[in-house]
Amino acid sequence: MAIVEVTTVVTDCRDPKDNKFLELAMSDGATSIISGDTD
Repeated sequence: MAIVEVTTVVTDCRDPKDNKFLELAMSDGATSIISGDTD
């Protein structure tokens, strides 16, 4: 496990509560996101 510094700002998501997850993924260079979110 590692601590990731969030360096990306996302404001485009249709559900603003999800922006933080996209910011984290993009800041760490993730190539995919797996979510159980039904939105």
